[in-house]
Amino acid sequence: PWGGYEPYSPAAWSCGGPDPWGMCFRECVSYAAWKVWNDGKYMPNWGGRGNAYQWIQNARNAGFQVDRSPSAGDIAIRDRNYSNPYDVGHAMYVEAVYGDGTIAISQYNARLSGEYSTARKSTSGLWFITFPAR
Repeated sequence: PWGGYEPYSPAAWSCGGPDPWGMCFRECVSYAAWKVWNDGKYMPNWGGRGNAYQWIQNARNAGFQVDRSPSAGDIAIRDRNYSNPYDVGHAMYVEAVYGDGTIAISQYNARLSGEYSTARKSTSGLWFITFPAR
């Protein structure tokens, strides 16, 4: 029920400390980092720079591919709304890409309630990060 992300069960919801990649447990970025690692890809520790919108520049600085073209296995990032100082963006895992301009995603904490969910979304406005194999 938790997308395989069982080590961070609902009972433990709250940051409570960093995960192995420097992200707060049970946030969208921690789930995204876990999915990257679980896929056999390299996920650097970006401790202290783990808000979703920061991943775009973090990935560019690391030399990873960042573009507007999704592939299954990428991380989709919704950049922050810069007019809202509390918006930190959102990280999602791309499960599948469809020809109609939509993607299937899995995610955590989309409703700020520490829950796993899936959705089909438009790719409009999203950035996609491709992580290299480890």
